[in-house]
Amino acid sequence: MNFINDFITLTSEYESPTSFWRWSAYAVVAATLRNNVHIQAGLRRIYPNIYVVLLADSAEYRKSGGPLMATSLLNESGKTKVFSGRNSIQKILQALSQNKPSSYASGVTIQGGSAILVAEELASFFVEDPQCVPILTDMYDFKEVFEYGLKSETVVIKNMCITMLAASNETFLKEVYDNRAVYGGLLGRTFMIKPDERRESNSLLRIPEEKCSKDAILASLKIIGAMSGQFKLTEDAITFYEKWYNNLYKSYSKIKDRTGVTHRIHAGVLKIAMILAAARGEMEIGVTDVEEAIVQTTSLRANYEAYAMSSGKGTQASAGAILLTALFEAPNYKLDRKQVLLDHWHQITSEELDKLVSTLEQAGLIVTIIAEPKIYYQMTPRCLEIYNKSEV
Repeated sequence: MNFINDFITLTSEYESPTSFWRWSAYAVVAATLRNNVHIQAGLRRIYPNIYVVLLADSAEYRKSGGPLMATSLLNESGKTKVFSGRNSIQKILQALSQNKPSSYASGVTIQGGSAILVAEELASFFVEDPQCVPILTDMYDFKEVFEYGLKSETVVIKNMCITMLAASNETFLKEVYDNRAVYGGLLGRTFMIKPDERRESNSLLRIPEEKCSKDAILASLKIIGAMSGQFKLTEDAITFYEKWYNNLYKSYSKIKDRTGVTHRIHAGVLKIAMILAAARGEMEIGVTDVEEAIVQTTSLRANYEAYAMSSGKGTQASAGAILLTALFEAPNYKLDRKQVLLDHWHQITSEELDKLVSTLEQAGLIVTIIAEPKIYYQMTPRCLEIYNKSEV
């Protein structure tokens, strides 16, 4: 069983990019888990709920595909409350305070304040309200009891655990993710996903009927929905996470990030690690889950730049200094590409790294070594000689 892999396979012939399907699958798992599972981090509990926005300006990327599939699956599985269409934030709060009969799973009443907000276009999902951004920001963190005063009453929501999956383009997104969202914490709590590919066209008229069945992934969701308790990390997983987190923590003093994205990413990694393990029906998080979670979350850094990541886009000169220093300090002056991005995700994007490597290769300063499935970069003797002379 692997819900995420099966979800991506089921949608492999559709025109939406894999990144959109992958993160839609993450949101479906998170919404299904609700507040039934957690990671214990000292006195704090980390729950798997996430906010995801699929961002693409062109309609060719079919960004509504993931939200539509998520709505269908979650309504059919009947494990959590689903809000779609057009809503006011007050109406959502009121509905969260009430038990809700499932419209699909006959006889099942969905209790508590766990839910998913699904929007094919985020700007049209919420009725315009100046309180939307601060309330949405506040709703992200799990609350055992959440009270909010409406005009006519005070609603009391128990065990509030909210996931959001929305699609938008940069123009409409700014109607919700305004300056308050950027610098007030909502952006830092959101995974911004852009297309990772442009798929071939497909009319969908020739897909065999057997490839349209959702029975297998619905069966997986039933297993995921029955999971409860505390996730445990293996010792190797903890060691791997701590090494990455310690490096990240040291970098805080050097990074001027008013959006809070960098400072909250570690919690996002643990949330995605939970989702990856749960997708297999397991309550144990292994080192591969943590590594994959780090890769998936930190690779999004460039996606935030349109929303004033104050750390900005590094110049090629500064990025080159970072890469060459890392290679100089590595065994045999050689590093795995993935490791470079893991260690320096807040300083170099994958796009910047590709351009930089091309420039350094042409200058004869590094070489690329491909040893499937890994890619390595290594200093050349010429580069090493120059590097030593410059005493960098």
